[in-house]
Amino acid sequence: MGYINIDVKRRFMGRFKYDNDLLQEITNFIINENIRSGEIRIIGAVKKARFGYFNQSTKEYKFIEKNKDGQCLTYYLENNRLKIAVGAGANFITPAKIAVSSLKFYLVDDLIGATHNVQPYVTMVMNVKATGPALHEQKMKIQMTASSRYYE
Repeated sequence: MGYINIDVKRRFMGRFKYDNDLLQEITNFIINENIRSGEIRIIGAVKKARFGYFNQSTKEYKFIEKNKDGQCLTYYLENNRLKIAVGAGANFITPAKIAVSSLKFYLVDDLIGATHNVQPYVTMVMNVKATGPALHEQKMKIQMTASSRYYE
């Protein structure tokens, strides 16, 4: 294990304005204070949140969404197949003869927790290949977009 002993030189404590975008506020604070590394701890409430993380081994983001029943949904790649996890269960949603080499999500949402001027949507892009005999292998790029059925 590699580590270094550090002395904390600066600590900040404050409060973000109500109804502001949390990620934008944190980004602005980091830029304004010229913070190059650090730790952030936040306590409070938000109107709306989207959770995700970066999988270091696959170098891809995994996003966790909720369905109409309030259950968390997670889409991710496992063994070159697209998988969805709902609650404690998980199932492949691509057939075994389709290999998914990349999976990316693009989210468009103008304001989180406020009145929208742009209809939110998410676009999923996958690079896939039909597997089998070389004669039948076919590479494809699949793109799918889903939008919200209502504005908040």
